[in-house]
Amino acid sequence: MEACLKKKKNIAIVTSNRADYGLLYWLIREINFDPTLKLQLIVTGAHLDKKFGHTIQEIKKDKFPIAATIKQDLVPYYTKAFTSLKPDMLIVLGDRLEILTPCIAAVGLRIPITHIHGGEITEGVLDEQVRHAITKMAHVHFAATPNYQKNIIQMGENPKRVFYLGAPGLEHLKRSQLLSKKSLEKILNFQIRAQTILVTLHPETLQAASQSAIEPLLKVLQDLKLRAIFTSPNPDSGGLQILKAIQDFVSQHPQTSCFVPSLGHLKYLSLARCVDAVVGNSSSGIIEIPSLKIPTVNIGNRQKGRVMARSIVSCKPTYSDIKSALQKVLNRRFKENLKEGNPYNSPGLFSKKAIQILKNKLSSNNLLHKTFHTL
Repeated sequence: MEACLKKKKNIAIVTSNRADYGLLYWLIREINFDPTLKLQLIVTGAHLDKKFGHTIQEIKKDKFPIAATIKQDLVPYYTKAFTSLKPDMLIVLGDRLEILTPCIAAVGLRIPITHIHGGEITEGVLDEQVRHAITKMAHVHFAATPNYQKNIIQMGENPKRVFYLGAPGLEHLKRSQLLSKKSLEKILNFQIRAQTILVTLHPETLQAASQSAIEPLLKVLQDLKLRAIFTSPNPDSGGLQILKAIQDFVSQHPQTSCFVPSLGHLKYLSLARCVDAVVGNSSSGIIEIPSLKIPTVNIGNRQKGRVMARSIVSCKPTYSDIKSALQKVLNRRFKENLKEGNPYNSPGLFSKKAIQILKNKLSSNNLLHKTFHTL
């Protein structure tokens, strides 16, 4: 009887875009159905922007309760939300600038933070600095590879609070039934034939928007006569320029290309399994796609520094380099030789392991107290 009367622990999770929501999906689901935990889902960022798909509708479709929506990325708004919700733990993922703000508010309110995907290196974007700042604010860390686990410890974090759990996005491949090619063609109203690629290109925030790879990439697609399915760039500076270039290209080539603002993680992975290559600079091409034995063309410096499988071919954002990389991965022999495992994989299910660790840490009386670990 006493156990039944125990108060549930409030777990706040902030999601700011379709990408992190897809990665967090199974953890959100496990928390929502756990009898000892109460999910407090906070939705912000691109989820609320119609130009980038208004993807809060995907969350509502999944029937997860939304505790708060934050339209302005300001600390006082999160302070007000946290003061009302009283979370026992805040969980954040990754490196987006809009994820830094709730962490600042949580630190001020003495709310412990769990950080997912820390310790990683992405030299071409401002996210690199944001990610490391969040790591120093956090109290529990879930790293995607042993190398990233070491990086977090090198930053002075207590090894007893740094856990290698693999990448959460890979759980979709273990627990979800991917859609068939026929189903995808019906959804997209577009035929997935030979020489079809999936493109997701984001801005590199450490360079001028005018230096985007989108124009040379589109020229290569046209010259190689490839079929292309485009998804939206993220809303960083330069994102709207990329979006307009894509929309203009698709309107001029409706028979060989299509644009989908947001696929969601299930449709994205299902589609990636059916195409000949994934192209662009999204972290998904580095972390999840190798598990599908599909090649990735990684353009530019946005993902420079990440651990990469051999199925990934990196190139400069120039016409000649992009063309050469695409010709390489579309070669039949290249795909036939994709046998190496994914470095972001780990045994077991991320969400199940994470829940057990969180419950253990929430029972600690000194979770807020951090000491600097010296190597």
